[in-house]
Amino acid sequence: MTAKKPQDRKPPAPKVKQVPGGREVTLRGVTVTVPDDALDDFEFMDDLRRLTLEKNAALLTAPLRRLVGDQWKQVMDALRNPDTGRVSVMDGTNFMQELLEAIAPES
Repeated sequence: MTAKKPQDRKPPAPKVKQVPGGREVTLRGVTVTVPDDALDDFEFMDDLRRLTLEKNAALLTAPLRRLVGDQWKQVMDALRNPDTGRVSVMDGTNFMQELLEAIAPES
C-alpha cells in the first residue's frame, strides 16, 4: 500500500465575476470591483515597475489605490487588526498579491 501524498493546503482561488466594466472578487471578507481600465493604465504599470525595482513596501499603496479606487477605506477596514487599529505591511502586501493573482493570473 502506497502512502498518500499530503494535499496542497492552499485555499482555493477566489472566484472572479465579470461585471459591467470590471471584475468583482472577494478576498479576506471584502468584495471589490476592479475596473477593467485599471489594468490598462500605463501609470499603474510604472507603479508596479518601481515597486519591483526598488523593493520598497511603501510604494505598494499607489498601485493598490489605482485598483480599488473609492473602495480603499473598505479594504483597509477589512485588513485592519482590531487590537491595534492598524493594517500591517504584510497584510496589505498579501492582499495586493492575492488581488493581482485573482484578476490577472497570467501576468
